[in-house]
Amino acid sequence: MHTERTAGASVAADTTTRIGRRGLIAGAGAVGTAAALTAFTVPAIAARPTLRLGSRGAAVKDLQNRLRQVTSWRGAADGVFGKATRSGVIAFQKSKRLAADGVVGAKTWAALDAATTEPAPGGNRPTLRKGSSGAAVKQLQSRLNATTYWAGSADGKFGGTTLQAVYALQKAAGLKPDGVVGAKTWAALDRGVKPRPTVTSGTAFEVDLGKQLLYCISGGVLKFTLNTSTGSGERYYSGGRWKRATTPRGKFRIYRRHTKGWQTGPLGNMYRPAYYDRGWAIHGSNSIPPYPASHGCSRISTAAADMLWARSWFVNGRVVVVR
Repeated sequence: MHTERTAGASVAADTTTRIGRRGLIAGAGAVGTAAALTAFTVPAIAARPTLRLGSRGAAVKDLQNRLRQVTSWRGAADGVFGKATRSGVIAFQKSKRLAADGVVGAKTWAALDAATTEPAPGGNRPTLRKGSSGAAVKQLQSRLNATTYWAGSADGKFGGTTLQAVYALQKAAGLKPDGVVGAKTWAALDRGVKPRPTVTSGTAFEVDLGKQLLYCISGGVLKFTLNTSTGSGERYYSGGRWKRATTPRGKFRIYRRHTKGWQTGPLGNMYRPAYYDRGWAIHGSNSIPPYPASHGCSRISTAAADMLWARSWFVNGRVVVVR
């Protein structure tokens, strides 16, 4: 068997908010100390206008910038509420289980405010990496998820799952997959970069050996783009002979699964593997670098494996295309 080791609230217009010495001003980036921050007076939140098809102005531009953060909408932030903007609003409303009427009222504004951050002055955004935290990370995670790069929950903490999603975006954009979100990676996210699987109908997995990405396609539509690590091409010794760590190309179907936990084999442990060709499988691992490193299987994170199992992706008979 070919297995491997895995190492709005409403605020009255004339009110103010007092924040004491332990208060945190949103967007300020630092918690006050007794010496430097004893009290601040924060202006009240101005009422947001109701926007609809035909609206124009700065509020529409703000709306459009926020839609870009949390949906796949990629229209121009031109301050004109046209049909494309209305479509983006409806998609967002549906995702939040709001009345999908395309009108941006108090409830839609509140949902947008909760899910997004104010664009930084001049469009500058912080460089983020594993260990970063805060509103910018939450924005990053929301936008990765909206663009098929699964980052788990948008909790504002840049951990291993977010790192895997950043690797996937960088690979799809042809960037160096270093896991650091700088200007080029932000720009790729702004452009809505997505890979183009060859599977255009039905439900299937597609392993892109060139980009080292795993595509999850349902009804011909790309749902998830995951970082994967496949056969390294290196020689290894197993079963009394030398072998080459390769991933076979072709069209296969899942025929055997290990549904719970880790499975131990001659080359180590695999997490919840789904076999599609002899001993080759898609499986979870604790080591998924952004380059080929496996004995031939397609490694994904254990978190991604659990997510796919929970959504019934790993079923016997599921098509797996390796190219």
